[in-house]
Amino acid sequence: MDTASRSPRISLGILGRTPAPQQCKRRLAKTLGEDEALRIYQLLFRHTLRCAHYAHQSRPSLRPTLWYLGDRPTDYLNDFLHFEAIPQPGTDFAANMQAVIDRAADPAFCGALLIGTDHPELQPEHLVAAADALQHSDVWLAPTEDGGFWGLATRVPLPGIFAHMPFSVPTVFDELRQRIAARAHSLQVGPLLFDVDTADDWQRVSEKSLFR
Repeated sequence: MDTASRSPRISLGILGRTPAPQQCKRRLAKTLGEDEALRIYQLLFRHTLRCAHYAHQSRPSLRPTLWYLGDRPTDYLNDFLHFEAIPQPGTDFAANMQAVIDRAADPAFCGALLIGTDHPELQPEHLVAAADALQHSDVWLAPTEDGGFWGLATRVPLPGIFAHMPFSVPTVFDELRQRIAARAHSLQVGPLLFDVDTADDWQRVSEKSLFR
């Protein structure tokens, strides 16, 4: 079925770990302690859900789904009742990301948008803009300052796009961009954001007053 004959809905997939003690932000925990690392991740997690919620309110065609690792995050979802929640089905990070963007091939959707939960600068407008970009480009990809990416949207299937791909290295964005180009898909690049991985990153959040 071609894109024009499908529903205009876009699956907005959030890939994240349910906040739990000693289960998240390990690099932060080494310097700031387990309790503070958990508190920070809880803030980031809820911030991401809130951005998805308001993006959906602004653009109802964006359909949020939380792909979670760990226990079902019921306490967080109570405020976002329209969210679908699905356990991450893959055996590794690449497989779980693939599952999220594979919804672009689902007849119920005309595209898929993948985001993570580590981006304090994220705003609902970023997600709406990503969805809008798919009206003109096959793929939308947004970089992070450390060389990774924070968002990937596609209106075309991208089977195996993450296969044998190294992660947590500063070449991730460039590698993914090259793989998309090799498939002859048109690409639009989104805005640059930063992740929270270290104590310095969190200090930057405080200095920017991103969470009040």
